[in-house]
Amino acid sequence: SFFGAFDGRGQLWVSEAEGFFFISGLLIGIIRRSDIEKLGLWFGIERMLSRGKKLYFAAIILSFIYLLLAVLSHTVGISGAKDGFDFDDKVINIIGRVISLKYSYGWADFLGYYAAFMFMAPLVLTLLYKRLWWVVGIVSLTLYSMRWAGDYGAYNPLMQWQVYFFMGSIIGYYWSELSTKVLSMKQSVRAAVAKTSMALSASTVALSAVAVLTPAAYATHSVPTGKIGQLVGNIKNASTNSVYDSLFLHGRIGLLRPLVALVVFAGLFTFVLTYEAQIMKRAGKLLLPLGQNSLYVYILQSICLFVIPFFIKPGNFWVNSLIEIGVIGLIWLSVKRRLLFQIIPR
Repeated sequence: SFFGAFDGRGQLWVSEAEGFFFISGLLIGIIRRSDIEKLGLWFGIERMLSRGKKLYFAAIILSFIYLLLAVLSHTVGISGAKDGFDFDDKVINIIGRVISLKYSYGWADFLGYYAAFMFMAPLVLTLLYKRLWWVVGIVSLTLYSMRWAGDYGAYNPLMQWQVYFFMGSIIGYYWSELSTKVLSMKQSVRAAVAKTSMALSASTVALSAVAVLTPAAYATHSVPTGKIGQLVGNIKNASTNSVYDSLFLHGRIGLLRPLVALVVFAGLFTFVLTYEAQIMKRAGKLLLPLGQNSLYVYILQSICLFVIPFFIKPGNFWVNSLIEIGVIGLIWLSVKRRLLFQIIPR
């Protein structure tokens, strides 16, 4: 599909998923720092715990709804339910695993991880408040490294995604100080840093696209002859290298992925800041409603992703692209018409 081709189908060295958690952490750091400065540390902690509670209930309710739909569709012999449901496990065990955030079903699993990170607020905010950000950083990177090196069952996704959330939280919490330092630079230096950041980001994405998509493109096609064929062969050989896989892929837990994510995000953030006026003029009416109601949008897209396979099967490039555009349009209209705003969290 168009969007699949545009973003490498989430298979590059960094994807929107990392960005989701990073931006979430960044905003949490900025907002809760403001809360703490106005009303104290405990107020900031309470706000995070309150948000975490809302996300927790949204996550488990959605899982139960999707599980019920999967059971009903399986019972009546209708295909299309998402894979991953364990029909052999006891109902009471599944309920316990969902409530404890050890199991999620459907396409809203990130909400549970996000809630878990929010519940760590008392410790994390206290450390940031005491300027012990390096402790948060060391612990977060250690947990990610442990996940990279081993399998921890139900805790795998938490250990995988927390590094982006807390990396963003650290930067967000000290955002005002970082902004002051950047603004203190000479205009020429700031311009050079901005250009370099955008160039590094674009180069990283392009390089990862070549490294990841070239072997996939020639997996079922013969490699051309000549210098191009030799280049393709070299890329395919490099893609099977164990060191390369361990550093950048490894089931999306490559050791250097957090660093790559930071480089790519910095460039994209700089790009948006630099061309914000043009972006808003051309796409603001589409992007702003989605961004301002991001939790609602995330939940609604999870519903669309779960329901669509019951009615529509994957088609060719153009059919899939039209489905994607249709879903985006449907969600945008739902936001504009405030559909179920009293029920679905925003």
